[in-house]
Amino acid sequence: MIAIGFAVVPTVTFGLLFVFVVLSLERRKLLHLHATAHPTAQRTPQQMVEAFPWETTARYLILDRERI
Repeated sequence: MIAIGFAVVPTVTFGLLFVFVVLSLERRKLLHLHATAHPTAQRTPQQMVEAFPWETTARYLILDRERI
């Protein structure tokens, strides 16, 4: 079981970074982290592919309904 989500992080220069996080809930382990200033709908599925480069996947996925 994994959880995914975005976090908004302010920078030193008063900009915003959007951080994509993939967590394993079984062991509470950080699986993948990606930060960008301009998130797109096409980039999020690519990050999931990069989070699981091998043939393994999670059976369950928990996410929120953010508009980011």
